[in-house]
Amino acid sequence: MICKYCGKEIPDNSQYCEFCNESLIDKIVLDDKALIRAKESRRKEESPIFIRAYYKAKESAEERKLRQEREALEAANKPAKVYTGDPFYKKKQARILAVILSGLPALMLVLSIFLNWQYYVINSGKGVKQSRTMRAIVSNSLSREATSEYAKNRSFANYVPLICMIMLILAAVYILYLALIDLFPDKKIPKDPLLKRFGLIARIIPIVLIIAAIIIFVHCKMYVNSKNGMTDFHTGYSSLIGYEETEQASSGKGFGHLLAVLAPIVYVGSKVYIFVINTLNEDD
Repeated sequence: MICKYCGKEIPDNSQYCEFCNESLIDKIVLDDKALIRAKESRRKEESPIFIRAYYKAKESAEERKLRQEREALEAANKPAKVYTGDPFYKKKQARILAVILSGLPALMLVLSIFLNWQYYVINSGKGVKQSRTMRAIVSNSLSREATSEYAKNRSFANYVPLICMIMLILAAVYILYLALIDLFPDKKIPKDPLLKRFGLIARIIPIVLIIAAIIIFVHCKMYVNSKNGMTDFHTGYSSLIGYEETEQASSGKGFGHLLAVLAPIVYVGSKVYIFVINTLNEDD
């Protein structure tokens, strides 16, 4: 190639002329606004991973388009990496673990409906046990036999356990929906308006539903009546076998209640794990 300053022949793709020492790189003069934008862009790119993820979520459509074009150009000019071994977050096992963690809270909620929410154990020689599942309490609250004398005046309280069970089911379905959105961000899965506009708030909804359902259920009339019914059984059984009814007995909340309480914790853990995996993969 020929130097445009001194006119002498120099090697191709030279950045400086070896004869006149002039720079052959085209200089770009930025105005004040462009300079501010360049500094802001550099500051964002040098920020930690989680801060960059925040900026990506807040950027406008035009900024997103420019960023994607810039990243595509950089990717095209970037030499292929040679890995001696992929990091864990890029491996298939990491994605499988993410899928399992995403579906686990929904499975826990569904199982909690069919497992006991309260138990009563009489520690006699026979070891008599009494327990009630959420499904059994819901069925009993809607049974005509349980409310036969009040059939015409059935109160709203009879439907509270059913409402709580529906809230847990809705939370499980929404957790699975959010899992699809977060596990496959590149897929064109329709998003509800709340998720599009308020991503974090939409992901808190299942936690609110679960906590509300648990609190309402363990304080509703049918749940308390079911517990009192087991206490009455203990009283009758104690008088039958002839020992003090306040002794040799234990009661509490069962395994179904425990699963429902743990489900929001597992859900939050799964969301954090998926966010970290997606962010690390995007960072590469």
